[in-house]
Amino acid sequence: MEKYYVINTQDLDLINFNEVMETSKETCNKSIDLSKAIVRHQGEAPESLLAISDKLGPYTQEQIEELIETSEWKRVYQDYKTT
Repeated sequence: MEKYYVINTQDLDLINFNEVMETSKETCNKSIDLSKAIVRHQGEAPESLLAISDKLGPYTQEQIEELIETSEWKRVYQDYKTT
C-alpha cells in the first residue's frame, strides 16, 4: 500500500530517492507556491523520510487526492468566453 507525506521543498535534498517512488526532487508533486512537496513510498517509511521532522502524514491515496484538489495545490482557472 502506498503512503504519502508532505514535506517542505527545502527538505527534498534530504530524501534518498532510491527509497521512495519518485525518482528525483524534480518529479515530486509540488504546491502552487512551491513550498511543499509530496513524497510517496510503499511499506515501511524510509529512514531518509523519517529523519525529516517537519512533515505531514502519512496519508492514504484517497486523502492525498483530496489534498491536491485544494487551492494550495491546484490552480483554478476561470472560464473565459471568446467572442
